[in-house]
Amino acid sequence: MLAWFASLPDTYAGWKTAMSDATGATEDLLHVHFGVLIFVVVAVAFRRRMHSWWPVSLVWAFALANELVDCFAADWQADASALDVLNTVFWPTILFLVARRRRIHPPIGR
Repeated sequence: MLAWFASLPDTYAGWKTAMSDATGATEDLLHVHFGVLIFVVVAVAFRRRMHSWWPVSLVWAFALANELVDCFAADWQADASALDVLNTVFWPTILFLVARRRRIHPPIGR
């Protein structure tokens, strides 16, 4: 049982590489897509708006959990991990901040 659990990070890394190979997208691009996908799916599934903390918080949680699993893989690198987190959370965080700005500062004349 312990050996199976210890092999999960490498299995997960292999799965991500296979997904990259199958789609032709780089792993960096997959991080961008999955970050936005998680943001939208969480907003819709939990009936939250983009200015809610829920969707962006879960994107950050998934990104950090993904890197935590990756750090147990054989070929983990800290600088690549930081870039993965940035790629995953960048656009969801921008969308969240824009939505918060519109909510806090409504357009003039409305």
